Amino acid sequence: MKLKKPRKSTIRKIVILFIGLLLIIFDQILKIVLINKNQTLIPNLLNINYSQNTGIAFGALSSDLMLIMVITVVILGFILKLMVHYFNEKRYVYSTSLMLVFAGGFSNLLDRFLRGYVIDYLEIKVFNFPIFNFADILVTIGVLLLFILIIHDLIVPERKRKAKKLNKLKKKELKENEVKNNKNS
Repeated sequence: MKLKKPRKSTIRKIVILFIGLLLIIFDQILKIVLINKNQTLIPNLLNINYSQNTGIAFGALSSDLMLIMVITVVILGFILKLMVHYFNEKRYVYSTSLMLVFAGGFSNLLDRFLRGYVIDYLEIKVFNFPIFNFADILVTIGVLLLFILIIHDLIVPERKRKAKKLNKLKKKELKENEVKNNKNS
């Protein structure tokens, strides 16, 4: 019996999901390694500063762990549904950006489930910014990539529509010139 060769689309899906899993594992390992660590990485710029974040973005809702977890699960479910949709549409850049958001969100959810808080450890000293972690970076990059893709998708169809309109005008003009030339002959 001969085995069927997997399709490129199947391989792409597996690779994207595998990278997501690796990113979650990497974030969890970083959090374990950096527990209770405080050190300067780049003086006056970047520090490792262990922190327990019981809230979500910028410490919001810090008193209601269950609500945060329910909201996160609902959002992750929606992201997963979108990711599957874009997999089926073979729009892998969208799927990848959603995978980044999902991996970061899932890793922080895992923290909340296992510890009751998220371990944050990166502190930017240049300006007053909350301490964050690798999972937060994944979410941010994924959201920024999604934003760029959506803007691109809004602009490109507009360009295509204008190009189509211009082609119609050119064809009409060519036909008119052809008719004039035939009358003059």
